[in-house]
Amino acid sequence: MNETWLGKEEPALAELTNRSLAKYKLLIDGACEWEEFQQRLAFLSTLAAKYHSDIASVSVAALLQREKIDAAIVGLSPQNYDAQNRMLTQLPLIDLHDLQEMDRWSCHL
Repeated sequence: MNETWLGKEEPALAELTNRSLAKYKLLIDGACEWEEFQQRLAFLSTLAAKYHSDIASVSVAALLQREKIDAAIVGLSPQNYDAQNRMLTQLPLIDLHDLQEMDRWSCHL
């Protein structure tokens, strides 16, 4: 997840330019409606600002702070490999209140 899709209109599956985007859209459709997905992205964007980070870093950090989660597999794009790799070494510590707010989401992606 990242800022790319924040505030965007729901794309039609046929409009998506590659299989990865189509796969992610199908996952979103299976988990929740586009509007709820947008609400989650907006919340994550607020947290990203709070923690001086970005949506992807906040998402990975929150996942890694979960009980019984020891690792996460993060896909890095070849265009930004160095910057993305550095981001993974600077993950914010998400406070308990924010983690609990995420637990209340009905849309679990």
